[in-house]
Amino acid sequence: MPKSEPKPDSATRRNLTQLNGRIRPTPWWRSLLLGGVRLGVLGVGLGVLAGTGLNIWLSQGHDHLGQFPLQAQDRPPTWQSFFWPQTREQTALIPQPVRPTSLEELLPRRAPMQSLQAQLLPLTQRNPKVTATLYAADLDSGEYLDMGGTKAVPAASTIKLPILLALFQDVDQGKVRLEERLTMTKALVASGSGDMQFQPVGTTFTLLDTATRMIVISDNTATNMILERLGGKDVVNQRFQEWGLQATVVRNLLPDLKGTNTTSAADLVHTLALIERGEILSRRSRDWLLHILRSTENRSLLPAGLGPGAVIGHKTGDIGFIIGDAGMVDTATGQRYLISIFVQSAYNDPQAVQLLQELSRKSYQYLNRPRSTPPTGSN
Repeated sequence: MPKSEPKPDSATRRNLTQLNGRIRPTPWWRSLLLGGVRLGVLGVGLGVLAGTGLNIWLSQGHDHLGQFPLQAQDRPPTWQSFFWPQTREQTALIPQPVRPTSLEELLPRRAPMQSLQAQLLPLTQRNPKVTATLYAADLDSGEYLDMGGTKAVPAASTIKLPILLALFQDVDQGKVRLEERLTMTKALVASGSGDMQFQPVGTTFTLLDTATRMIVISDNTATNMILERLGGKDVVNQRFQEWGLQATVVRNLLPDLKGTNTTSAADLVHTLALIERGEILSRRSRDWLLHILRSTENRSLLPAGLGPGAVIGHKTGDIGFIIGDAGMVDTATGQRYLISIFVQSAYNDPQAVQLLQELSRKSYQYLNRPRSTPPTGSN
């Protein structure tokens, strides 16, 4: 017979009875739930650490995909707002396509800047072989200046400004995604400005990286890739008409050295007004767009005429016989204005750059004045 287990004495039995009254087996479902909570806490902790590191990295001047560094005076939207889906409430706030509107509706014109025009006219008449068109609008006072601003002129790379706006409008409408990748094909490779042309055909870039290069270094290949993604020139031209632009038309891919693509100083101020007023963009897309414009590397035109402390988001253009720049300026005293200038001249005439800089400088001095002070030269 097997040997029986020894029976516990009475003291041991009392201790076991008390212990069993306090300790009960843990149900299986409770163990599973507890394990899930622990994993959740661990995941949140790792997410916070990763998010903190990524935000620090972004704040040092990289875009969220790390392909093209951005250096601007303002911070871009947070990485969370880019990667996380929009809520139903946020989606409801995305502006819908607007009816055709005029520049006067966007920026009601209260008074012409006669004093400023009196200062600028002698500069533009100094050399008959160097001609200028200009449009400016004070966002706070309603003053405006139109010096041939509605005249259609070759757009050069300033055409990239309304193209950028069209792109971010499509982002808001869910037609394109900033993180999607575009493939550089042989047909879209363009000479002139930009370095994407030196990459192998078949190289892919994110949409945001491509749009950033289109503005920051004025990359022509990037522009052609964006145009194709938006559906081609007919699609973007229709969009320009919907906005109420009068002279802005894309007729050929870049570099367009003959100047067949056109715009006007007034049209580019109109485009900037659409951005500034938030008429057709969500706040997030507007922040990205301004961040890109303020990162433009070419500082030789409008920025050269600004004073210390001024901030500008702008886009330049240059095809030799015409140069142009259009920008949104915040002055050192807190004034805000939109301005666009084109100067036509002999090919690569340095007087064209000098004139544009002088026009920018005089305009800034006028619009940056304390409002209690009468304009210089006024009666």
